[in-house]
Amino acid sequence: MKMTLRDTLKIYKDMYALLNLVLDVREHFPKAYKYSFGEKLMMTAIECCEFIKLANSVMDEARLEYLHAFSKKFTSLGLLLEICQDRHLVSKDEFCRILEFTGSIGAQARGWKDYTIARIEAGKL
Repeated sequence: MKMTLRDTLKIYKDMYALLNLVLDVREHFPKAYKYSFGEKLMMTAIECCEFIKLANSVMDEARLEYLHAFSKKFTSLGLLLEICQDRHLVSKDEFCRILEFTGSIGAQARGWKDYTIARIEAGKL
């Protein structure tokens, strides 16, 4: 089975777009949040991109491990983004855009993980 280039994967494109949105909104954070909280938000989004790349680079149970790691990191990112909304660090429009990305990325990740599990169980990976 030929691997898809990471930058043609929809999940990677969406996660990368979300990362760029995070970078854009971080620029407008108040000083009290911009550096420590903003740095954690940015690094968590970067790590999510990295896990997608790593998952796409392997063809066995290691893929499932990377997808589980992505899921955990993506859950952390979701919490950080909720805090942004609760603390009014992002506008309602920005948060709506964030929700569009997180919903799409989450669904794609679940589908990829389910597909990988099915392939492993069928002995095809």
